Amino acid sequence: METRARDLLVYAVGRPLLLVFWCLVFWGTAYGLVLLYGAATEGLTVTAQRALSGRDPIAGIANLALAGLAAAVWMLVGAALLTQRRPR
Repeated sequence: METRARDLLVYAVGRPLLLVFWCLVFWGTAYGLVLLYGAATEGLTVTAQRALSGRDPIAGIANLALAGLAAAVWMLVGAALLTQRRPR
């Protein structure tokens, strides 16, 4: 009975949270790529000003944080894949 409750908890709570997490990672990835493109074409200063200016400065900071989180997540995924492929 205890295993069934845990499975239900994982299914009802864990999977939706994992979906939200990966949606935020993909959003941060897309935003980070747009920032890189802007930095390459317009310069870093202009891109940073545009990212942090606007009607809602908290959203700009949150998007920058998501871009950093996405970069960290992709580095961890790459490191995990590399350590799994190494022969022992």
